[in-house]
Amino acid sequence: MFTCSEETKETLEAWAEEEGRTVSNMVERIVLEAIATKSKRQQEKK
Repeated sequence: MFTCSEETKETLEAWAEEEGRTVSNMVERIVLEAIATKSKRQQEKK
């Protein structure tokens, strides 16, 4: 669980609904993408 603004919550709910996902699944997907992007950028710096 995490805390966010009502606006962010509504945006996530709409986005999740558009993609046929739960909000939890949508957030997990966003976080995993962010982690992958960060890892890729760190590898490029080496």
